Amino acid sequence: EPPTEHAYRVGRLEPLTDVYPSQPAACWEQCRAELLAAFQRRFPQLGGSDDLQRAVREELSLGVLCDLLCSSLPLSPLESAEMLMETDVRRRCGWLLQRMSVLPESGSAASGFPPEFSVN
Repeated sequence: EPPTEHAYRVGRLEPLTDVYPSQPAACWEQCRAELLAAFQRRFPQLGGSDDLQRAVREELSLGVLCDLLCSSLPLSPLESAEMLMETDVRRRCGWLLQRMSVLPESGSAASGFPPEFSVN
């Protein structure tokens, strides 16, 4: 965070690179399937959503999928930062699965959460 004359903070950011520990391909496919199943249990109203299916298409890396699903959860800023700072995708996936299992279910579309997918 360099010094600035502005009335707001300015920073230089560098993206963290995802780390994929040596695992058989089947392990990563299982992680993806577990994440999607947990997300659909948590948000059953989105189960048949075409937008959701496009958002989680197979071409997304598991790290990006974790980030996308995490952004849909009602997490504190500290929890979000903890998850986003984890570069080991296997641990990030496990963390996300654990959080989805302990957060209260959100089966009601009336709750407004998660918000509708944007066409952007």
